[in-house]
Amino acid sequence: MSQRLDFWQVVFLRSALLTIFILPAALARGGVATKRPAAHFGRSALGLAGFMCMFYAIAHAPLADVTALTFTKQLFMVPLAIVLLGEAVGWRRWGAVVVGFLGVLIMVRPGDATFDWALLAALGNGFLTAWVAIVLKQLSRTERPETIVFYFGFYSALLMAVPAMLNWSWPGGWDWGVLVVAALCGTVGQSFTVRGWAAGDASVMAPMGYVYLIHVALLGFFVFGEIPTVWTFLGSAVIIAATLYIALRESRARAPAAVAVPAPAAAE
Repeated sequence: MSQRLDFWQVVFLRSALLTIFILPAALARGGVATKRPAAHFGRSALGLAGFMCMFYAIAHAPLADVTALTFTKQLFMVPLAIVLLGEAVGWRRWGAVVVGFLGVLIMVRPGDATFDWALLAALGNGFLTAWVAIVLKQLSRTERPETIVFYFGFYSALLMAVPAMLNWSWPGGWDWGVLVVAALCGTVGQSFTVRGWAAGDASVMAPMGYVYLIHVALLGFFVFGEIPTVWTFLGSAVIIAATLYIALRESRARAPAAVAVPAPAAAE
């Protein structure tokens, strides 16, 4: 789509269609009323900025590289949790963060002559997505998932409306089809993610996300002829190992300690 339509227009249409698709589910679950519009707006601004970084990165860099760098979300969540939530972090997780960013350096290679700014945008997506996750943790205490997704699409479309109109060109029939399918997949994907994390244990769910990298690498090869480099494989392996370790450490830290309960005394 980035080869045929303006950047702002694609982001606007994707957000508007997401809003339309999630609205019936939101209405069925109690409507879209909220007492925290400012929090929704802040979450939407962060999420929109992250999506724009992702869109730019996908348009200018190999899909496998971009996807691997977005997994840095788990790395960024460690310092953000300290700053925004006041959480305490041990040396093991800090060590995993350092190792993970070594994997980033392997992929991005900042001293290389072929350094691509699109990879930096993908890294920015990881940071902003981590920030969104912190905000979502706070929002989810009072807001339903459908309400959160609805306001993300609504505010994102509102913020993108003016730049999209200034650069508007009518999409063709094929373009509309791709936009609708992409927005529908995004809406359903967010729903699956919310439900999956609600039903499954973190230690089981965390590795599932990395299947995404395999899918994207295959699609990049068969659709665009992109062949991942050895730096992609090496950096991805380091990032995945570090983020998986952090996820497992968090899962164990949150697991309630087993408490032995004495058996009730038999009735006399």
